[in-house]
Amino acid sequence: MIDCHCHLPSSYRCILNLNENDTSESFYRQLISFGIHPWHCGDETLCQKQLQVLEQLVKQNQIIAIGECGLDNKLTSNSISTQKKWFLKQIELNQRYNLPVYIHCVNMVNEIILLKKKWINQRWIYHGFNSSNEVAKKLISMNCWLSFGRAVLNNNNIKINNSLKIAFENKRLLIETDNDETHFVDLQHIYNSIANRLNCSIDVLINEVHDSLHQLQIL
Repeated sequence: MIDCHCHLPSSYRCILNLNENDTSESFYRQLISFGIHPWHCGDETLCQKQLQVLEQLVKQNQIIAIGECGLDNKLTSNSISTQKKWFLKQIELNQRYNLPVYIHCVNMVNEIILLKKKWINQRWIYHGFNSSNEVAKKLISMNCWLSFGRAVLNNNNIKINNSLKIAFENKRLLIETDNDETHFVDLQHIYNSIANRLNCSIDVLINEVHDSLHQLQIL
């Protein structure tokens, strides 16, 4: 059972997002991604340094994906123009290396879709997906994978079932906790909820996630 997006070192297998002070040697049990988060892109000097670190990590094969990076129109005071600047720098860098990219998107899905059209060849992972089945279909058609997390624990969230089914049927389904130092949910609970919503076994779900990660060339 794999957690496809979190921010903590842990005893279970996961894809872990580092900050600029961490090194992959500290987390040899995990699969590592690294990127400039839209919440933390306000310092020009720091972001330039992080971009250099990112390329060094890619060249040294120390990370398996870039991100998370993206656009957020709700949860940060950083301007959209600043967020977009650093998001594009990471995407442009990735044109040379072709790693999967973890996308952070809050209230900016239309802009993400417009940008994705330019980089249709890149493999983007839309983390924390909680949108409509129409958006799910559009993203999947544009070479994206959908990573589902805490939203599935809300029993009143019925709309997500259609998006889950679309991702499952297209073999573009990933599962995450997005755990960090302040918020923790049990990965097993998320897998159980998704299995119930899809009316499938946990084993089938585990295999589905493995297949998606193999498609992404992460495993």
